[in-house]
Amino acid sequence: MRGTLLRQFKRPSLLLVTLGAVAALVGYGFAQSRPATDAAIDPQADVVLKQMGACLAAARQFSFAADDMMDQVLADGQRVQISINHRFTVRRPNGVAGDAQGDLENSRYVYDGKNLAIVDRAENIYALLDVPNTIDAMLDYVAEKYALTMPLSDLFYSDPYAVARPRMRCASYVGLHQVRGAKCHHLAIRQEGVDWQIWIQAADPPVPRKLVITYKELPGQPQYIAFLNDWNLAADVPEATFRFTPPPGARQTDLTPGRKQVAAPAEPAPGSMP
Repeated sequence: MRGTLLRQFKRPSLLLVTLGAVAALVGYGFAQSRPATDAAIDPQADVVLKQMGACLAAARQFSFAADDMMDQVLADGQRVQISINHRFTVRRPNGVAGDAQGDLENSRYVYDGKNLAIVDRAENIYALLDVPNTIDAMLDYVAEKYALTMPLSDLFYSDPYAVARPRMRCASYVGLHQVRGAKCHHLAIRQEGVDWQIWIQAADPPVPRKLVITYKELPGQPQYIAFLNDWNLAADVPEATFRFTPPPGARQTDLTPGRKQVAAPAEPAPGSMP
């Protein structure tokens, strides 16, 4: 695959900053890109992206981790970087669990095919949403109704390639480059408002290992960077992974439909960080 855990939550949080950034791949929060012509898409880049999508689509249960970094642009134009560590577990067609811990984040979310629970551990509060019974439908529903996207959710869809391809204006194959010791196909892609790069492992399985998104239309052109690791495409996932129990003493809060829960990285107030 942007402001507070759920923007109605009290404490600033980077979870949705991160997940909103990754949503740029599928176009949430940005004007829809003009469809690319075949001439604008390098055939080698298209093949590699399609192989990655097919690999993830074939995995019925999988898990991976992500080390994320997000630029925040200060009032004087200096960029500072905030870090978050994510861990994800996906069960097709109706289970997602994730944890986020970082500089300003301590959160968890669980989807079981009926409800999506999002927990702010630091504030000990949570939201519980009634949602559709497949991952694809759930992601589309919460994006449309609550303007809410999940981190790296592009990779959770049943066909990640079909999600990304229509938004692309052009795509180039940069070459074979290293990501933390793994040789990867490096692709550079442009769409409305953003440039993004993805590094896809050259050896089997062709999983994504790095992602960089540049927000060209925002002050300072901040970047989102994610290193993806610990892939397990045949994860043995206990049913309890997707069972939500409120933390002891946690208070439930509601979300307002139609209210923007996430936002692209924004320039903070003078002398502060969001």
